[in-house]
Amino acid sequence: MKDFPINDMVAGVVVSQYVRCGKSNCRCASRRREDLHGPYHYHMVRFDGRLVKRYIRKKDVAEMQRRCRLHKVFNERLRAENKETEQIMKEARLQLRTVGHLIGDRTDRMETARQWLGDIPPEFKP
Repeated sequence: MKDFPINDMVAGVVVSQYVRCGKSNCRCASRRREDLHGPYHYHMVRFDGRLVKRYIRKKDVAEMQRRCRLHKVFNERLRAENKETEQIMKEARLQLRTVGHLIGDRTDRMETARQWLGDIPPEFKP
């Protein structure tokens, strides 16, 4: 995950929308898509449970899309790594449980775990 420039990532998506200007005598008042103004580009992201929409200048659209895509890929890789870590932890717990049943005594189990995992932090010692 070190290859991701954290400061360059932006959560959210870039969307294109056609809009009405609100003038009663404008062609967009007909509400037909071909008569609407645009497309205008916006960056949309959820913040504190609310959808936030910010206008993006046409020259900045490609850069913002790149930054949003980078954030998406980062999160996908992070989820994959978390899933892999959970699987490793599940297998390690199963192995420790199996070793514990073979040994029997808690002190012996802790000593076996120490041999397998290295020194145990003080807060986890019996």
